[in-house]
Amino acid sequence: MDDKVARAITALLDDRERTGSVSLEDVHRVFQRRGLDAQGVAAGLRALETHGIDLLSAAGTEQQPSQSKPEVQPADHHDFEHGTVDGLAIFLGRIRRHSLLTAQDEVTLGRRMHAGRQAAEAAAADELDMKHSDFLLEDARIARQTMILANIRLAVNEASKSIYQNRGLPLEDLIQEAIIGLFRAVDKFDHTLGYKFSTYATWWLRQSLHRAIGNQGRIVRLPIHVNDELSSLRNARSRIFSRSGKEPKLQELADELDCDLAKVAFLLDLSSDAISLDEIIGSDKAIIDFVTSERLPTPDAAFTEKDLQKQLAKTLHEADLTERDVEILYRRHGHGNASLDGCDTLDVIGADLGVTRERVRQLQNKALDAIRSSRSTSELRIYLED
Repeated sequence: MDDKVARAITALLDDRERTGSVSLEDVHRVFQRRGLDAQGVAAGLRALETHGIDLLSAAGTEQQPSQSKPEVQPADHHDFEHGTVDGLAIFLGRIRRHSLLTAQDEVTLGRRMHAGRQAAEAAAADELDMKHSDFLLEDARIARQTMILANIRLAVNEASKSIYQNRGLPLEDLIQEAIIGLFRAVDKFDHTLGYKFSTYATWWLRQSLHRAIGNQGRIVRLPIHVNDELSSLRNARSRIFSRSGKEPKLQELADELDCDLAKVAFLLDLSSDAISLDEIIGSDKAIIDFVTSERLPTPDAAFTEKDLQKQLAKTLHEADLTERDVEILYRRHGHGNASLDGCDTLDVIGADLGVTRERVRQLQNKALDAIRSSRSTSELRIYLED
């Protein structure tokens, strides 16, 4: 047996003789204080079994963080009385039922989670039997859940700060993103450094909130460095307004940010939120219904026109027409180099081609006869019927 493991077992046996029992927290504390790795934990657990210390029974003597009832009535009580259910109010009421943790509670939970990680490593290397590994992993899961539930109020408090409001995400989404950051903080928390969990977790909460606002707060996503510049612009505007009581001018913002006017104008233009044309106004009208241009075709009309041109080109190709015949047809029906009034006359076309008016008419009729005999003519009739 390794010297570290032997000293850890000796310390635990001394504790049992002195107090009459050994709790799971004692095992976590001693193993970690001795710096045991995954192999050491596996050897230590096996040694404890040989000395009659059953961890499964010892778990019942472990001290759990106190779970006192909330001193105030949950927020959802008022909502049910009035026949309405506010989901956020119910959530806030329920999280108050989980008591806050003391510094010692955080250390205890941290040790349990650390033991679970060591058990996972030992189980992966087949150095820990299934009974002990499953027990320690489940204990670590419960410790992680307890840590998260006790600190959800910290996430809600951070998400509710004014600096995150009116930036594209509702409060419910901000709380959700803050809780995601809380999960990361719990998983990466190192209780051996001696810091309170709230001090460590606040950084992760802020990172998660800033990332969510940058990725989801706008219809058109902006780069992270641009979002940081916009945040500086908002702060500068707030400072100037608090000093003067007036909306700052462009030059005042440039002086406050120590940058040129063009950069400030660019940021101000970006600060205005984009609006979707499909956003509903009133009961059933969308913005696009009010801004549609009469000069531009609708998407359906544009698609139909494009498909018609494609089908027309196919028909002209199958009719085996010359370039001159195609030009005559296009100009006579308002395409190509037609005049501004829509269609070129036979005289204008004849003058351009160096032939008589009658010859142009003959060529036109010949081309139309060739098109009528083409196999693709029936497909063009669909557009004539529409």
